[in-house]
Amino acid sequence: MENAMTPQERQLIDDLFDRLAKLETTPRDAEAMSAIMQGLRSAPNAVYALVQTALVQDEALKRANSRIQELEAGHAPEQNQSAGFLDSMRDAIFGQNQPQALDLKARRHKARSLTCVPPAWVAARSGTRAT
Repeated sequence: MENAMTPQERQLIDDLFDRLAKLETTPRDAEAMSAIMQGLRSAPNAVYALVQTALVQDEALKRANSRIQELEAGHAPEQNQSAGFLDSMRDAIFGQNQPQALDLKARRHKARSLTCVPPAWVAARSGTRAT
């Protein structure tokens, strides 16, 4: 059984869907939409894992940025791990009971193996238009 969701994780989910709601009127590629809908028909609970994946990837990007800033400033990193809804996805991505601080080579390997964030979502976050 998974851990219960924390209030902070609930806020992350709410924030994610607030960002996604802003994309409701953006143009959609018909073939991509068809493939996504077909995928959801065969895996109707996939949205749960997709939300976890997006949130864990966002967290990883924030941690990486923070780590870069710490290294540039010459400060030691702070370890802050919450327990909850996202832990099962962290375990799936980073390995169960593995330390979050992976060496640079392992980080690059993990980054290559993660699913890409949808272009429209990236464009909305960066203020540019998706092509």
